[in-house]
Amino acid sequence: RYPDIHRHPIGAEERNYLLDTGVLNEVNSAFSFIGLLTDDVLDIMKEDYPAKYKALLCVLRKRELVRQAKSVMREADDADEEDQTEKVDNCLREILVDDAQSFNKRLKASRERKSTYTCPSSQMLYVPRNTQHIAPRSYTRRGRYPVAVLPGQYTDSVPEYTAEELYSLPVNSV
Repeated sequence: RYPDIHRHPIGAEERNYLLDTGVLNEVNSAFSFIGLLTDDVLDIMKEDYPAKYKALLCVLRKRELVRQAKSVMREADDADEEDQTEKVDNCLREILVDDAQSFNKRLKASRERKSTYTCPSSQMLYVPRNTQHIAPRSYTRRGRYPVAVLPGQYTDSVPEYTAEELYSLPVNSV
């Protein structure tokens, strides 16, 4: 499907590394695998699967922040205690703010995307009202008759005319 990306067969050294890291198990290691460059895979994800690509970027950013926090903690072990606590606090604060921000983005997106809500305890489906186009209650009030096929047929109310209006109407119209 993607003829222009670089492919190479995985050698014994790479296979052993994948087995050691737990990416492959013994059963899968018997098959022949082809390696791809990370940049090519990321380009394909960016073009074909933008939502998954954004999620991957968020995961990679979190990993980088955790790596930075660990390196700051290692450096802080060498420095004095006041600088250590300040650096660690700043790094942790950054991580917490980013986590809260990503959670709020996901929550807002899910609220905009969902038009219904299912209550797990009662199995009821709740549909939000359309607040822009709600007709007044007087227009939607039920009457004694089901549906009027012709105008004026099966009406609950009779229009009342004044004497002047009756004189201005044509004969046999009321």
